Amino acid sequence: MLEHNHLLERDCCRTCSFVLGADPAHGRLHCGLSYYQLPAADRRPVKLDNYPVVTPEHVCTHWTPKTY
Repeated sequence: MLEHNHLLERDCCRTCSFVLGADPAHGRLHCGLSYYQLPAADRRPVKLDNYPVVTPEHVCTHWTPKTY
């Protein structure tokens, strides 16, 4: 059971490379998948309100680990 909880903690929006607004002062996370799917030369910054709000524990099939 503990191993299962550890996997859920790891493979969630909090640890996804597509997450935006991960600053604790901001308080909300947004899914930036659509932003990162664009070629880097075509990306333009827009307000975070344009991206869906997600919870830190949310899980989806597009999850990709952050690279540090």
